[in-house]
Amino acid sequence: METLLAEGRALYVYEQSGMYDQQEMADTPLDGVWCSIYDMLKISKNGIAEPFDQEDWDEALAYLKKAQPYTTGFQDFVIDL
Repeated sequence: METLLAEGRALYVYEQSGMYDQQEMADTPLDGVWCSIYDMLKISKNGIAEPFDQEDWDEALAYLKKAQPYTTGFQDFVIDL
């Protein structure tokens, strides 16, 4: 779990996010990191935030897929990016 947290927190997309694991979702930090990254990709895709370069996008999406089975609230969530 700590490895997944560190990996997610090291991503550029996470650095640009709301970092939910630091406040709102502190009791479920992996879910917070996961949700932070997902939300940033979603708002970037929808043109609300600046787009990420392809490498950052790909790294973040790969992380979401890798970490999703270990979350408590997003295991069955459909990643529609």
